[in-house]
Amino acid sequence: MLKSVSEIRVNKKSIRKTAMDFGIPYQTLRNRRRGHNAPDNFGKETLFTEEERLGLVDVTDMIQRFGYGVSNAALQKYSGEIAFRFGRRPVDKPISTCWLYRFLQRWQSRVVSKKPSALESNRAKTSTTERVE
Repeated sequence: MLKSVSEIRVNKKSIRKTAMDFGIPYQTLRNRRRGHNAPDNFGKETLFTEEERLGLVDVTDMIQRFGYGVSNAALQKYSGEIAFRFGRRPVDKPISTCWLYRFLQRWQSRVVSKKPSALESNRAKTSTTERVE
């Protein structure tokens, strides 16, 4: 995007021709050229940085290694609390379900969300008197 805008400014190339050359929509390039949007600012800002997301993955991974599963509601609530503490959200509310599903899809190899009923039945099946003592 930056290269296409500089191509227009420096080489005095037409916006339409530059848009075709770079495969960018004409209207987008025109708006960037007129200053409606910053040329280097495109896309939404993410809620968490990469390090914060890795921290969230590590915490859920650790909880799962201890034998406790993480439900969707618990993961939403915990993520919302973290976002509120870091000042990313004005209100201490759970994160949206859409955010949670995208997060789980991105980290499906390391994070598994289970229903609370499945967790309770698995604990009941695996807890015997020998293991408890």
